[in-house]
Amino acid sequence: MNPIKLDKKEEKKRIKKRRTVRKNGFLNKIIKKKKVGENKRNRDKEIKKRKNFLPSLILTIVFWLITFYIIYFINPLEQGSVQIFFLSVFLSLLFTLSLLFGNSRRGFLFTVSIILFLILRYFGIGNLINVLLIAGLTITIEVYFSKK
Repeated sequence: MNPIKLDKKEEKKRIKKRRTVRKNGFLNKIIKKKKVGENKRNRDKEIKKRKNFLPSLILTIVFWLITFYIIYFINPLEQGSVQIFFLSVFLSLLFTLSLLFGNSRRGFLFTVSIILFLILRYFGIGNLINVLLIAGLTITIEVYFSKK
């Protein structure tokens, strides 16, 4: 092939990659096509997430069983039983919400907010205002970290 044809082919590829659209008097660039390597990386991440699903599901079930065991068989007046209860509920909710949201950070954030409200209820100061304040703080933190 001669160099002139190569240049025309290259030019056509560039035009396909960077098309522009006239909208409301402005020229907007359409997003470039994904590179071949990006698709492979995304697929690898998806496979890795699927590999970790079953152990996380098993841990979630185990922690929920431990939580139900604590609720039914341990006397709440025993020393340390309340702390063990809150720890087991924390771990149960953490794994459950992380699986539901598909994101460990979101699962952790919402779990901390739920546990904080449960602790406030335990001390007798959990009410609707506290729920709204905790929910607002949680949403604000989530929006802050999702923008980064």
